[in-house]
Amino acid sequence: MPRLFSLAAMALTVTAISGAPTTLSAAEGGVYYTAKLAAPASEDRYMAGGREWLCDGDNCIAQRSNARPLRVCRDLKRTIGTVEEFTADGRTLDAEKLAKCNAQ
Repeated sequence: MPRLFSLAAMALTVTAISGAPTTLSAAEGGVYYTAKLAAPASEDRYMAGGREWLCDGDNCIAQRSNARPLRVCRDLKRTIGTVEEFTADGRTLDAEKLAKCNAQ
């Protein structure tokens, strides 16, 4: 339950900062990916790997896709920058996969 609350809070924070409604609702199961970037994002919305990412500083969230988590991480890295932590459905990429994500 704490994880669901924190993701819901993140979605609300992004909405409040951007001033735009978000389609990512933790209550609806929309938040699947979370990422912590090495540097704050310069914008609050990005398209990476065919999905919309909502960012607040160095934290970003997105809905689920059919791609593997490593692929999603690489797409995000190519679009926004270095990823320090990446989670898919509550499972964090290990150090080896995170290094592969950022190597591309």
